[in-house]
Amino acid sequence: MQEQQSLSRFYDEPKAQRPCLLIVEDEAIVAMDMAQQLDELGFRVCGIADNSSEALALAQHHKPDLVLMDVVIKGPRDGIETATVMVAEQQTPVLFLTAFNDASTVQRAVAAAPYGYLTKPFQIRELLAAIEVALYKASLEQRLKASERWFSSTLRCVADGVVALDAEHASAS
Repeated sequence: MQEQQSLSRFYDEPKAQRPCLLIVEDEAIVAMDMAQQLDELGFRVCGIADNSSEALALAQHHKPDLVLMDVVIKGPRDGIETATVMVAEQQTPVLFLTAFNDASTVQRAVAAAPYGYLTKPFQIRELLAAIEVALYKASLEQRLKASERWFSSTLRCVADGVVALDAEHASAS
């Protein structure tokens, strides 16, 4: 257990500041085990869902930093369809965790714009690496969107013309 704790850079942060992860898994024992391991690694598990409607409601309420989504979940909507809705409506980052790696499932999953795809069974180190990469990518995308909003707002507020020059042409006085 001590080895697992040292793997995560989030373990020493106050619990409220740790990344919030939502687990969407139809097997309760697997979900509870994963939640315990993630907690030991220093993450905050903000909920566990076993179906699409519960997952969407928890994502809306908790605004997780990342959703760990199984492809096969309970109910009429599978994990890929659920992830597609989450990404489109809530811009929630999703990491697929599934036993399926056939071409058609992977192609469907890719269309949902996930931040990763990990095939079960996996080692905790693999899961941690996938989570770290997904969280970093999500952080970069958030900063990029904020920058785009700032530039867009700035350009809308400019009444005069804007001239952009590179370093070679900057001294046109």
